[in-house]
Amino acid sequence: MPEQIKKTIIRPRHSAAIKKMLENVGADKEAFEGLNYSESYIKSGRIKNTKSWKELAETVLPDQFLLERNRWLLTRKQWAAVAAGLDKAYRAKKIYTNGVEIHNKYSGKTREELEELVARRVKRILENN
Repeated sequence: MPEQIKKTIIRPRHSAAIKKMLENVGADKEAFEGLNYSESYIKSGRIKNTKSWKELAETVLPDQFLLERNRWLLTRKQWAAVAAGLDKAYRAKKIYTNGVEIHNKYSGKTREELEELVARRVKRILENN
């Protein structure tokens, strides 16, 4: 029996946010404003851990493209504009996070995965009472 391939659905808000980020909007917070994300969700950076965001970022900003631009940048005297563009691309792909990154046993989990973990834990607690 052929193996079924699950296609990740790209969320329209993710497309809008990454477009704003690459259009020189500035900080991530500014790119996500007006897209109905909570401020705490924006600050946490969890959006960039979702399958939708990762797939979109790889489609729009493939690693090979970024590597080629970095190589090109190393050979140029006027590199500031390209460096700023690469900085935005790296932030969009969450390749680096300006030194702020929080890791715990829940890092990288989607909202759905976290909700499932909580539901299982609540079920276990209710069953034991």
